[in-house]
Amino acid sequence: NEVESKILTPVLDAARDHKRAHTIRILFVVVREADTWDEIRDARDVRRKVFIEEQGIPAKYESCTVDAYRTHWVAMLDGVVIGTTRIYRYDTSMLRVERFAVLKEYRRSPLKVGTKLIAGVEQHAAHEGLQGISLNAQCHAIPFYEKCGYRKVGEPFRDAGILHQGMEKNLWYPAARTHTHPLKRALAWIGSLGR
Repeated sequence: NEVESKILTPVLDAARDHKRAHTIRILFVVVREADTWDEIRDARDVRRKVFIEEQGIPAKYESCTVDAYRTHWVAMLDGVVIGTTRIYRYDTSMLRVERFAVLKEYRRSPLKVGTKLIAGVEQHAAHEGLQGISLNAQCHAIPFYEKCGYRKVGEPFRDAGILHQGMEKNLWYPAARTHTHPLKRALAWIGSLGR
């Protein structure tokens, strides 16, 4: 009936819009080693946005000449790279983290992109049997790294015109903790991601 259609259509449309507006979308940040050239390209794009466009670092300091010799890690949301870092093993016991970047709109978000990205790299390093991680943090990011368990090493210095601080984290735990049940270790690690 035409009258019923004219009355019901707006009501049904409003109900559908109301349901859409009240749908909860669960978002998962996936952190892993980049495994395609497209992901590495997208990681470089995140670095360009953060370091060159946002921070005004000259492009010559963000060259990709060493990218081929580094392992790239990405934080992805719905298949889109929103955070990245590159790593390499610089001696038999340490992993070096470089070019750690998270898009501005995801920093300090409830998704904890940076925390999850660094935790993923730490888990990788521990799995590889490495003793620790070192990095050069921009000084404004020191509190973030300290919350993740890093400590300052040496004196602050300038790199590309920005003040940096060397930082390290020991990945070896005291002997008493190495015999913790694997399930308890896994739950502790999962719990640390929310910090």
